[in-house]
Amino acid sequence: RLFVTADRSWPTTWVHVRFLLRHFIVSGLLTRPGHHCIHAVVALGPTSAGPRQGLLVAGPSGSGKTRLVNRLVEQGVVSGVVEDDCAVIDSDWGLISLMPTEHELRRPQRLEVGAVVLLDADASAPEALSPRAAADFAARCPTPWPARWLPGATPRRARMSDPPPALRALRVPARSDTDDAVLEAVAQLTASTVGM
Repeated sequence: RLFVTADRSWPTTWVHVRFLLRHFIVSGLLTRPGHHCIHAVVALGPTSAGPRQGLLVAGPSGSGKTRLVNRLVEQGVVSGVVEDDCAVIDSDWGLISLMPTEHELRRPQRLEVGAVVLLDADASAPEALSPRAAADFAARCPTPWPARWLPGATPRRARMSDPPPALRALRVPARSDTDDAVLEAVAQLTASTVGM
């Protein structure tokens, strides 16, 4: 049992509760065979493409994941955010989403990841990557969950299992949300894979 001291501000208290819920949700999912967590933002494909395929944007803290996805939402490339911090995926790169919100604990949802964008400070232009190279990059990015200093933390696996061969991956420069060439490359990747 854990106890959270209420703050004078309910939103602050909810942040603390959500932090603990996220820690235990991710720790529990990582005990399942073939499950791995990735520091990523995951978005749904365009509404017309169907709701079960997604785009995963991975990278280290400060690389611009949220900013890039926000631009893609503005442009209609993707329709909304499913995961905003730590994606837990299974060996088939299916996302298991259980994001606690202020008013509910959502039921688990499974979303197939159709495409991956990796934000890399060493990249100078968009470049296609193999699924294995994408998995290795994603596994190296530190993730805030589970919090190692809290009880029940499950360690991350050092290497992910082989991703599906059909997974499409693109490596782009970090903080490239204002680069038209990057936005166009991600839009093309999403159109060719998400919602198929």
